[in-house]
Amino acid sequence: MDRNLGAAKAYYIPPQANDSEAPLAFGLAYQWGRKDPFPQWDGTNATILSARKLYSADGSTILTEDQTGYKKINITTEGVITDNNTLIFTIKNPLTFIYNLSTFDWYSLSREYDNDILWGEGTKKSIYDPCPAGWRVAPNGTWNDFGNAPYADPFYYYVNGIQQTEMNTPPIESHSTNGRYYKPGSGRIRTWYAASGGYQRNDGLLAWGGESGYVWSSSIEHISNVYGYYLIFGTNSVDPNYTTYRAHAYEVRCIQE
Repeated sequence: MDRNLGAAKAYYIPPQANDSEAPLAFGLAYQWGRKDPFPQWDGTNATILSARKLYSADGSTILTEDQTGYKKINITTEGVITDNNTLIFTIKNPLTFIYNLSTFDWYSLSREYDNDILWGEGTKKSIYDPCPAGWRVAPNGTWNDFGNAPYADPFYYYVNGIQQTEMNTPPIESHSTNGRYYKPGSGRIRTWYAASGGYQRNDGLLAWGGESGYVWSSSIEHISNVYGYYLIFGTNSVDPNYTTYRAHAYEVRCIQE
C-alpha cells in the first residue's frame, strides 16, 4: 500500500513545514496479532501526546478515553484471561488495550500459551489480519532495501520538511511532519513513513510521536519466540528487521496477496 493501514492521506513527497494535513498520513495502531486498532496520535502536542478523538454512532458524541472510548487494562485484571489467553476478551472489547508488566504480551501471561500465527506468521493471511481483502500484513524482510544507513538513500529522515544528512545532537524538534521518505531508483513508487510513534507495552500510553516510527510485520522471531519483527526508524537510526514485545501497538502496512 502507499500508506499505513488507516491513514487518510498518502504522501509521495515529504510533507512541507507545518503542513496541517500531515497527521492524516498516520495510520491506526495495532497490538501485534490483534484485528482491531487503536486511534493514533492526533499530531498536535508532541510533549503530551493525545490520541485522535473517537465518536459514537451519532457522529457528534465524543467517546472519552478510559470511559466510553479507548481503554487500558492490566492483563492480570479479573475477567481478562479465559482458558489461559485473552482472545475472547479482546474480541468482546476491541477498544481495550491490554498491557502486561511481566511478559509484555497482551495475549497471555506465559510463553506456553502464546499464539504465533495470529497474523499468519509471515506466510499467509489469517482471520485476524486487519488488512482488507486481497491484502495482508507485510512479513519480515519487506523493508530490507531500506538499509541501516540513517543518512543515505533510499530512506532519509526529514524534520519539518528538511532532509537530515548528519547526526542530530541535541535531539530534533518533534513535529507531525517528521518522518522518513522512501526514495528508490527510477520508475519505482516513492512513499512516506511518518514518525507517528506508538503505544507502550507496559502502560498503554502514546509515546515517541514526532520522533520515531514503527511498523509491525506479521513475522515472529523464533530464537526466543517472544518478539515480533518490525521496522523501526528515528532521526539517527533505521532497522528494517528489529524485534520487540508484542504488547506494543504500532502501525501496519499491507502488501498484496
